[in-house]
Amino acid sequence: MSDTNSDDLLSPRAAFALRVLTVVLLAIGLALGVYFWYQNTSTLKSSDARIQGALYSQTARASGQILEVLVKDGDVVEKGTPLLTLHFPELDKQKEDASAALIAARALYAQVSQGRRGQPLQTGGSIDSGAVARLEQAAQHYQKMQELYALGGISAAARDRAASAYEQARQAASATPIMTTTPNQPPDPNEVRMAQQQIQQAEQKLAALQTLEQQKIVTAPTSGTVSLLSVRAGDSVAAGQPLLAVISNTELWLTVRVDTSDAPRLQTGQNVNFVLRDLPGQTFTGEVLETAAAGATGQRQPIKVSLPTETQTLFRPGMLADAEFIF
Repeated sequence: MSDTNSDDLLSPRAAFALRVLTVVLLAIGLALGVYFWYQNTSTLKSSDARIQGALYSQTARASGQILEVLVKDGDVVEKGTPLLTLHFPELDKQKEDASAALIAARALYAQVSQGRRGQPLQTGGSIDSGAVARLEQAAQHYQKMQELYALGGISAAARDRAASAYEQARQAASATPIMTTTPNQPPDPNEVRMAQQQIQQAEQKLAALQTLEQQKIVTAPTSGTVSLLSVRAGDSVAAGQPLLAVISNTELWLTVRVDTSDAPRLQTGQNVNFVLRDLPGQTFTGEVLETAAAGATGQRQPIKVSLPTETQTLFRPGMLADAEFIF
């Protein structure tokens, strides 16, 4: 039985059609291969993308108590909006103490900056000769008055006046101290410097307390969305304790997560097209701002992408997106 070619079993027209179909199928396969190769080498897609914003955390500056909470998680606030109020029980007493310390420090500086004044010094005494003569006369007069009183010639009051005059004369004739003053001393530079430091420290402490008083009302540090609210009215808080946060609605970016194996292909400045799931049909373009950190581990790595400024008002933190990196 002789071998026969498949074409021999078909009519010429059918054989030609089979050849054409084979070529077409090969061409389609090649085209698909080229397409998928191009897609894998010229683009990188990710459905794990989300708009994020700068997070501004607010903490208690001192131990106190929450008086009132004015917002809730998810509220959109403007910069400067009151968020909650606090009470610092020890603040008034601390301010009084700080003010007194500042007054004392300034008084000390005024004293040491003038130097040491001369001190009074007693060096001895002397006798006034006139006072001695008056004492002798008063003694003679007093003796005579006593004799007259004994004879009934004067009253007791007259005798007592003579006795008083004698006593005054005797005191006046006593030795009078001689006082001198030591020389003034110039200011001591060390004492002046220490006094200045005390003033500076007291001023800083008082200023810090005055600033703290202004922070009894916690306000939004930026315009955005309230998040991570962790306190309620009546809660006691410690210094440094987190209270809440505000996610900025102006400092925004797109975070796209990609497989760790794909991360090395990406570079800063690379174009990224993305579509927000809340705004289907509208494509936006940004640029890679930060690639995955060197040595990063994990199956997927975050890539930071800029948002177009001309449509900034459309974006909100938390919006999901599908992204495509262009090579």
